[in-house]
Amino acid sequence: MKKKITRKILAIFMVFTMMFSAANITVASAADEQMTLKYTDWFFNEDFTKVNIAGKWYPNYITITREDESIYNTGETNGNLRLSSTWTDYLTTPFLQKKYTVDEYYEREKADMGKFEFGSAAFFYPKKEVIYLNWMPWQDCIYKDHYIQAMKDNGKQEYLNVIGEDKNYNGLSAGIFEDKLSFEDAKAKYNIDRMPVYVFKSFLLKNYQEYYKLTDGEKIEFKNTEDKFASLDDLKKYINEKSKVTVTLQLQSKQMVINQAGISSNVILDTAPVAPKGTTLVPVRAITEAFGSTVEWNGTTQEVLITKDNTTIKLKIGSKTAYVNGKAVEMLEAAQTINGRTMVPLRFVSENMGYSVQWNAESQEIVINNK
Repeated sequence: MKKKITRKILAIFMVFTMMFSAANITVASAADEQMTLKYTDWFFNEDFTKVNIAGKWYPNYITITREDESIYNTGETNGNLRLSSTWTDYLTTPFLQKKYTVDEYYEREKADMGKFEFGSAAFFYPKKEVIYLNWMPWQDCIYKDHYIQAMKDNGKQEYLNVIGEDKNYNGLSAGIFEDKLSFEDAKAKYNIDRMPVYVFKSFLLKNYQEYYKLTDGEKIEFKNTEDKFASLDDLKKYINEKSKVTVTLQLQSKQMVINQAGISSNVILDTAPVAPKGTTLVPVRAITEAFGSTVEWNGTTQEVLITKDNTTIKLKIGSKTAYVNGKAVEMLEAAQTINGRTMVPLRFVSENMGYSVQWNAESQEIVINNK
């Protein structure tokens, strides 16, 4: 009995905390209410999986859960999806920015990754469940063991014994365990491809300029209402439209300008683009991450692995042979290290990732577009 009461209290606390955080409410003194944001130089990449704050990139985590209508009283008979974003509260809350530096907040979130969203979903399971983390099934993300452990910690081992890590069960927990439907009937009733998606407006802010506009220059309180999308595909289309990115660089200049949906941000590169033999070389991490790619460096093999969606490019320092999705392709210039940064042929990498590159000989400018 004591265990049940404790869980009930915890459930009420979790719901309150979710609403408290998502609504962007901060308990503060009258003086705190007049505070403004300390960090205003920030923007997210194409798919919100990374955020650049004052010129430094940090991973962001987009969690999508399926929930019964009773969790937020949405009125959706067959449930709905909900999106949350790790960095949003910090970027739009002066109180948190006063309490933590960017790196302190990152370390805190990294240490606690999944504890809140995974723990909340596991506690309410099967009424609520995690479906995706950074747009991939939770079973494919590096934190899947955190979710499994959260399920075990909340006494949901009996459910794990049924679903295991089978992606086919994603979204069907209520149908199978609450409605006692067959797998096929549960899939028909709880089709996550047709479920509406609820998102608090703050989670879709692309950069500080959008926040600034919504708050009239931080003069008025940010009212965090919800947006509703007919389906996950509709949400992705909306994000895709907001994620038109143009990157402008200039030879021998360390300044890089990133324009997202008409709003520009300046990033100072560690190493400027160069063209010693006629082929433009750029710092691989700065350029590719601006478009949402993931970059991995293997110091032992001196190899760089660039990943974006279903495309991978592997390059080796000093070699003109690159591998695009496993296929060997010759480059005009080998990848090399300059001032401690890995420099790669811009046009080869950009065009193989699906981006267009324009060169202005007169101004020595390079313009890269993702759409």
